[in-house]
Amino acid sequence: MQEGYDIVVGWRHNRQDKLISRKIPSRIANWLIGKVTGVPIRDNGCSLKAFRGDLIKRIPLYSEMHRFIPAMASIAGPRVAQVKVRHHARRYGQSKYGLSRIYKVLLDLMVIKTVATFASRPLRWFALLSVPLFLLSCAAFVHSLLAVLAGGDMSISIAGSGIVFLASAMVLLCSGALAELTYARGDIRDREFLRLTQTIRAPRCAE
Repeated sequence: MQEGYDIVVGWRHNRQDKLISRKIPSRIANWLIGKVTGVPIRDNGCSLKAFRGDLIKRIPLYSEMHRFIPAMASIAGPRVAQVKVRHHARRYGQSKYGLSRIYKVLLDLMVIKTVATFASRPLRWFALLSVPLFLLSCAAFVHSLLAVLAGGDMSISIAGSGIVFLASAMVLLCSGALAELTYARGDIRDREFLRLTQTIRAPRCAE
């Protein structure tokens, strides 16, 4: 930190863990996190980390988000150093980490990517979700119209499905507009952190 870095992250050299249950899942997770966030952190699971206080205080944490602290903080583009640290085998107790937490990590990773991409423009996200529903409603209405023009009976189930799809698309658009208004007013979000997450870019890293 005295050399001017904003984040210092340790990576466990010669890691003393089981290959199948710990090392391989960890390597896959680190690779996936790096690809999704664009932040090349070598060992996100290492607990030896140091951050500047004004940066870490702006990061909201919940669920398994603690493992993404370097990635979330690095979105702002600070200087990041990765330092090799020693790792000792566990002597007592049993680790609570394992394959059972993979789904939580994947869900939180999706949340980070979504927030980073759509935080400042939530209407775009809701509009994107509403497009398939709108297309399905149009297909249902066209099918019903063609059936009537052909002299046949209109399918109540198809027409009803079209109405449901259209209503769902409208609800999503209204939700997006409400989220956009909420963001503009700034009542329930941290302006500083959302400014950090408007774009993902790889930070300057050193080892």
